[in-house]
Amino acid sequence: MRNLNEPYDFLNLAPKDTQNVDPKRCFGVCAVEFEQTMPNKYTVGTENGLIYSCSRKYKTPADKIQALTIAHTGPVYSVERNPLFIKNYISVGDWQTKIWTEDCRDNPIVWTKEYAVQLTCGVWSPTRCSLVFICRMDGVMDAWDVIHRLDGPVLRIKLSDVPLLALRVHKSGKLIANGTEGGAIYLTEISDNLTFSSANDKPALSGMLEREMRRQRLLEAKIKEMKLKEKELERERIRRQMRMEKENSIEDEEQDLILEAQHQFWTKIHGRKSLKNTLKGIRMRDAGVNLLKPGKKPMLKKDNKE
Repeated sequence: MRNLNEPYDFLNLAPKDTQNVDPKRCFGVCAVEFEQTMPNKYTVGTENGLIYSCSRKYKTPADKIQALTIAHTGPVYSVERNPLFIKNYISVGDWQTKIWTEDCRDNPIVWTKEYAVQLTCGVWSPTRCSLVFICRMDGVMDAWDVIHRLDGPVLRIKLSDVPLLALRVHKSGKLIANGTEGGAIYLTEISDNLTFSSANDKPALSGMLEREMRRQRLLEAKIKEMKLKEKELERERIRRQMRMEKENSIEDEEQDLILEAQHQFWTKIHGRKSLKNTLKGIRMRDAGVNLLKPGKKPMLKKDNKE
C-alpha cells in the first residue's frame, strides 16, 4: 500500500547547493514532463527560465540533476517531448518556442520567431509528428508545422479576449481543448490536413532534426575553438607583458649596478687623490716647506749655521 501522507521523494532546485538549502530559496517549478517510455527520467521547467534534466535512479541531489539548460528569460510554462523522437522536446516561455535535443543541451536546434505577446503553453500533436500547438496571452492559438515553414504558423485562431492558459490535444489529434484565464474551455476541431501525417513527414522531420543538431554542434565547436584561441592570445599577451617587465627589471638592475660601480669608482678616485695630497703635504712638511694658501710664498727654515 502506497503512503499518500508524504512524498516518496523530493528534490530542491537551488542555484548552487541542492542538498543543504533553505526551501524558501529554491526555484519554483512551472512545468514537469514525464515520458512513460523513460520511467527514470523527467524534465522540469522553473520560474527563472531553467530546464533541469533529472533522474530517479540516484539518491543524492547532486546525482539526480543530470543536466541544466538556460532556456528562457522568463518562466518555462511547458516542456514536452516529441511523441516519435523522444530525445527532442519543446519548451515554451517568454516570447519563443524552442526545440531541444538531449545530444546538444547548450542551445536549441530550432526555434520560432519572437512574438510581440507572451506565450503560455505548447504541446506536440499526438498524430502529426511535426505539428506544434501554442497558446498566447492575447487569446490566440497558433499551429506550427516545423518541416513546412519556420517563418510563421500554418494556422492561427482567435479564440478569446483573455489569455489562454491550458492546451490539450485528443489522442485522435483532431480535437483541441483550450482553457482560459476566465475559466472557460474552448473545444476546437481542426481539419484532416493538420491531423494526420503523410508518408514523408517522419523521415523529413528526422532529417531536419539531425541536420540542425549537426549544425549546432559545428557552431558550438567553432565557438569553443574561437574561445580557446582568445584564451591563448590572452595568455600570450600576459606572457609577453611579463617578459617585457622582466627585461625592464633586468635593465633597471643593470643600470643600478652600473651607477653603483661608477659611484664606487669615483669614490676610490677621490679617496686616492685626497690620500695623495695628504702624503704630499707630509713630505713637504718633513722637507721644511710650509703649505700656505695659494698666492703666498713658502717660508723656508733658517739654517743653524748662519
